[in-house]
Amino acid sequence: MRVSLATMPSRRICHLAAVALAMSALPCAAATVTWNGNGANNNWSTGANWVGGTAPAGTGAGDTLIFGSGTNRPTTINTLNDFRISSTSAAAALRFTSTANYALSGSSVVLAGNVSQTAASSVTIANDIKMAGSRTFALSNASGTIAASGVISEQGGTAGLTKSGPGTLILNANNTYTGDTLVSGGMLMVNGTNAATSVSVSSGATLRGVGRVGNVLVEGLVQSGTNGGSGILTTGPLTLADTAQSMFTISGTTQGTTYNAIKSNGNVDFGLSTLVLSLPGSTKLPNYSSYKLFDAASYSGNVGSIPNVSYLGEDLTFEDKGDRWEAYNAKIEQLVSFYPGNGTLTVVPEPSSIVLATMAGGVAGVVGIRRRRNAQSKVANG
Repeated sequence: MRVSLATMPSRRICHLAAVALAMSALPCAAATVTWNGNGANNNWSTGANWVGGTAPAGTGAGDTLIFGSGTNRPTTINTLNDFRISSTSAAAALRFTSTANYALSGSSVVLAGNVSQTAASSVTIANDIKMAGSRTFALSNASGTIAASGVISEQGGTAGLTKSGPGTLILNANNTYTGDTLVSGGMLMVNGTNAATSVSVSSGATLRGVGRVGNVLVEGLVQSGTNGGSGILTTGPLTLADTAQSMFTISGTTQGTTYNAIKSNGNVDFGLSTLVLSLPGSTKLPNYSSYKLFDAASYSGNVGSIPNVSYLGEDLTFEDKGDRWEAYNAKIEQLVSFYPGNGTLTVVPEPSSIVLATMAGGVAGVVGIRRRRNAQSKVANG
């Protein structure tokens, strides 16, 4: 027997209408789609660019996006504002699975799942990213890099970011998310501003860059500068654990250009960390020169060690002198010292050269030794 709306009780009609309305409000189930770039343009909204010929909706529950091999168009453009990327499983919602160097751009995305990269590729993401909850960027290939130049913010509450795996994640924008940042593996390079987030660097992991971050706790390695270049990394209070290493390369006297430095807006606590230095192999550093490696408001603790370093083809062995670390080699005729009390490395004439001058100069030489001692103190204290 057919039942028409005309003969159906009004209460039943209202019930069916309510059910239909409720179902229409439910989000569509998340789909998993793979990019092949077979369309006539680079847009995500073009069905032919995806395996199966159907473009992801990017709305409701969101979609899982896979950028793999066999693509004709590694440059891709999102044309839907706040395109939602999510996953219904533990797998990442945004996946890069091939050596293709994908470049994502266009409108913003809402990241409701994690990001993974499994191949040795260089991926760039220019889209603004709104993290719906704390997210992990897992780069499992040591030669893989993801560079995010869009602003990373948070949607619906505080969100943090975890960088895992041996690859490199580069943050180039002035990001605004406020949750904690954890570097559990590989390298996080910050070239923009992440001042609203505290950063923890696990043992075996690296924090690097020329940008700005908040409070920093290092159990691994911290080094300012970009790959192959010097620079200045700015932090909030910096705490170096006993297992931590800080690394500096010095080729000249200009901070941020010919030697890298870390500027802290608070205190630098050296703990018993290791200071690793790289000095010139052929060009001698000027006598009475100083290098502000740590430029901070205050300092505490002392480094636990400074490994031997090659300088002008000779080995320098550093010794702990209490308020400073010293190293010299008679062939170089320079004394190299690091002062934890103000984060400064100094280079002055090495003692034996002064002694020779004393033997040749008599009283004038004795005066020279006194001047050298005073100069060493003045150099260290600016």
